[in-house]
Amino acid sequence: MADLIHDDRSAHLSLPLPHPSNDLEDDAPRLRQALLLVDAKFAALDTLLASDDVDLDQLQELVNAIKANASDVVALLAAKAGRDELAAVIADKASRAELAALDADKASKPELALVAAKAFPPPAIPLSTDTVLQPGQHYALDSRNGAFAVTLPKLSAPSWVWLRDVSGACATNPVTVLRADGQTIRGLADDLLIDSARDSVFMLHDSNNWTD
Repeated sequence: MADLIHDDRSAHLSLPLPHPSNDLEDDAPRLRQALLLVDAKFAALDTLLASDDVDLDQLQELVNAIKANASDVVALLAAKAGRDELAAVIADKASRAELAALDADKASKPELALVAAKAFPPPAIPLSTDTVLQPGQHYALDSRNGAFAVTLPKLSAPSWVWLRDVSGACATNPVTVLRADGQTIRGLADDLLIDSARDSVFMLHDSNNWTD
């Protein structure tokens, strides 16, 4: 787990708030802690309202407490506005982290397209039989019915393919990645075997060589 960069807190209850510069693995337990506390407060409110002997002074005290901490609740709900928004934050962080690792002289090469594909994945194409792959595509491999082979496209320009075992069967029924004529993989004239369950392989093509 990386060191926490920003430990932002809400104004009233000092609840932990997420920050785009933090790793998700650091922010997730902090948000869980905050949401559990908010959940407990609302549960207490439900219990009080359901009681037959609600004291008006108690109720007023609770209302005042909710008013005093309303900004905390709003901040937490805004931080967890929905899966799509959170996914966008994660994708943005992944993109920025990977873009920072790229050399400036590679800016015109397929690494940038691959970064975008990993951060904002295109729809996966199901694949369970021998196939010639198309460049710039995301493939969902399913070898539950038996091992099969895929052939890399023959290209003259930089590109990429993404191969992902969605069935978990590659450990038993591996998928062989075959080279087109004259191509190399990792600089060698050898084919590639995907033989680990849930494996995910991002392959880049440049100058007749594929790397992952």
